Amino acid sequence: LKARKNNVNISLISNKFVDNKESFGHVLEIGVDCEGNYKNMIRFMNEIEESELVVDIYNIQLESDKNIKAHFKVSVWGINY
Repeated sequence: LKARKNNVNISLISNKFVDNKESFGHVLEIGVDCEGNYKNMIRFMNEIEESELVVDIYNIQLESDKNIKAHFKVSVWGINY
């Protein structure tokens, strides 16, 4: 929904559970490949960072010819019981 709202086209979403033994930490890694113009891409990434979940965007790779082609990872943090 955030991508559609910001006119960013997503070509791939991957996810990987992180087996974290700590009581609080990184529990899910999400990979995103997407494309859009600079302004929309920055707004999209900002909305992800401001989500209700505790997340971090990292490992950002950007390429540009006309539009920005981006690959980045999002870590989702949580509490293990």
